[in-house]
Amino acid sequence: MDRIDNHLAVETPEGVEFELELSGITLRTFAFLIDSLIKAAVVMAFSFGLFILGGFGQGLLLLIAFGALWLYGPLFEVFYHGQTPGKKILGIRVVNQDGTPVGWYGAIIRNLLRVVDFLPFGYVAGIIAMVISGKFQRLGDLAGDTVVVYERSAFTEEENRALPPAEPVQLSVVLSPREQEAIVDFSERSSSLGPDRSAELAEILAPMAGAPTGPEAARTLHGVAHRIVRWG
Repeated sequence: MDRIDNHLAVETPEGVEFELELSGITLRTFAFLIDSLIKAAVVMAFSFGLFILGGFGQGLLLLIAFGALWLYGPLFEVFYHGQTPGKKILGIRVVNQDGTPVGWYGAIIRNLLRVVDFLPFGYVAGIIAMVISGKFQRLGDLAGDTVVVYERSAFTEEENRALPPAEPVQLSVVLSPREQEAIVDFSERSSSLGPDRSAELAEILAPMAGAPTGPEAARTLHGVAHRIVRWG
């Protein structure tokens, strides 16, 4: 994998190369602040009702606070395509460095080490690591082998026009961010690949998208690409 500016080039096992656009410090900071406000609001909402239950209620409140602090990040990142609510709002997500969806190991490690990134105060260690890592990775990302990237669905109109004309095709399977990247990148580059190479890659990618192989594979993939770009 190579990094070009704030892009990370990833090659799939099928030989298709695509780029992940890395998220910088600013958006990630705002996402963290949004998530922190959500967690604080949840704990406060429960506190009003639980304190009247005495020691039992306070014990439950401690469990809720524990979950908000340590489980919020991993659960959202694993079950909601690498996105906590804050990341979703700002259009960024966590993925493994090879572009595959983040799993339990990466999600847990990057969130556990958040406390180390905070040292000595105000996320100084994490910010320094992001600046010098070359991929905007804080210490938790380095340990978990993860990166934070922009959603591919946040395309500009200019990028959307780069796709060959096609009607959006409804997805019949759930595609990972890496698979979505590969299909959209193929569609964008198909005009420069030549008919033979385009047909060859389409035959490889079609099963991934649940599309039929054969002469119509490329056309179907273009429709899938339009569907991904418009609705993610």
